[in-house]
Amino acid sequence: MEHKGPDLYDIEKAKSRKFNVKSASTIFEVMQLLATHFKYPVRGLRIWPLRIRLHDKTLRPSPLDYDYVASQKIVDVAEDEVNWHVFLELIKPDSKSKELPHYDLDNNVLLLVKYYDPKHGIMTYAGLTYPKITSKVRDLFPILNKMVGLPPKTPLQIYEVNYL
Repeated sequence: MEHKGPDLYDIEKAKSRKFNVKSASTIFEVMQLLATHFKYPVRGLRIWPLRIRLHDKTLRPSPLDYDYVASQKIVDVAEDEVNWHVFLELIKPDSKSKELPHYDLDNNVLLLVKYYDPKHGIMTYAGLTYPKITSKVRDLFPILNKMVGLPPKTPLQIYEVNYL
């Protein structure tokens, strides 16, 4: 992993895909375009708009209420951004399910997991999960260990990435 900054990636250096869509396109139409391009079912992907947090100037994914925004124009949902940067969540290729698990806007939080391997001195993206907002960090340890291939009871040191 080359990027070592506070954000998920460096917008200036990232190898990302660019899609040109009409500003009058609805979010559902954009989802159909992405599903066709990536060869996934529409319910097998989820757009997480990336927005800059004002208090620390870091780029973070924000949830969308798809039931509410599906019929809205992308220009309105993207808040008139010319280049709308998003994190695209996809079902795992080996998943037997054809759709992503439900994300409850009121009760879940998106947790993007990075793993620092002290033996090799590298940090890598390990995946994502969306636990209940009320979850205790210690209750997430078995899930996090599984994500990075460690035994379930391996002690972990958890850090929130914040840069000012």
